[in-house]
Amino acid sequence: HSEYAELTPAVEALERVEALQAAVTSAAEVEGDTTAERELRAMAREERKELEVQIGAAEEEIELLLLPKDEADDRGCIMEFQAGVGGQEAAMFTSELVRMYEHVAAKNGWEFEWVHENREGTTKYGYIGLKTGIVNVRSRGGYDGNGPYSVLKYESGVHKAVRVPVNALKIHTSTACVVVWPEPPEDVETELDSKELKIEAIQSTKPGGQAVNAVQSAARVTHIPTGIVVTIQDHREQHKNKEEALRVLAARLYATRRQDETAQRKAVRVSVIGAGGYSDKIRTYHWKNDQVKDHRTGTTCNDVRSMMDGQELGPFTADLAKAAKMELLEVMRAEQA
Repeated sequence: HSEYAELTPAVEALERVEALQAAVTSAAEVEGDTTAERELRAMAREERKELEVQIGAAEEEIELLLLPKDEADDRGCIMEFQAGVGGQEAAMFTSELVRMYEHVAAKNGWEFEWVHENREGTTKYGYIGLKTGIVNVRSRGGYDGNGPYSVLKYESGVHKAVRVPVNALKIHTSTACVVVWPEPPEDVETELDSKELKIEAIQSTKPGGQAVNAVQSAARVTHIPTGIVVTIQDHREQHKNKEEALRVLAARLYATRRQDETAQRKAVRVSVIGAGGYSDKIRTYHWKNDQVKDHRTGTTCNDVRSMMDGQELGPFTADLAKAAKMELLEVMRAEQA
């Protein structure tokens, strides 16, 4: 049923093209009828031109609908957060971003589970920021090609906040870094070679670097070939921290492999039609102007609070998904050139 549902829009678009082509044929007959009035033939010519433009748009829509799906779109994801420039204000903004995605998850009926969090101490204003954090986002039911990763994958990048913090008088600029990894298939986790791993039991620490206790309950896993390091200390039991660290490592390695494949395809496109990539800063949240703007697509929302409540991400995701499809289409055309 899901495969049929996926093909239905393409079939409907194809039927629309056939109907438009029939209309073009009729208009062309009137246009070429020398016995018809000149004004009627002119109207038919304009109608034919307009119909041909519609056919072109419908054919491109079919191409986009028939593009291969991202195999990871029906999976959950792992989101990593890190406060960027801006000190405590950056940590505050990072914490608010996590809450925004938690609202988005709740709205979609997804599970939102903390794996790791390293928070700033409580300030005199009662606010607690987030220095680093990792969360799992999973669907509660079966996937239909619209899992958490299909929505949240576009959130990777640098998010910028422009506002007056509660403990300041001037406008501050701060950033938060977000990385979204698709949850790897089960066979990827089992592919990890123990010979390539360095697994250490280390002492858990509090914010500021102080040791929690003398028990070595935290786990640090290093993938020797790539140098990727994952440290988890949120569970009391060391084996649970190790399991989570291995899962996060598997996701990172899986995502790295996918990125390598994507980079190879994009290299073909760049060689044919030139470069045009996006900068790391993907979105700005401007409180004074009450505006959120995505720098990749130009999509805007004129209600920062509603955005931070997880209510406005839909239009951003839709525009980004369309842009990603257009880019993939250009890549495939370049490969065929």
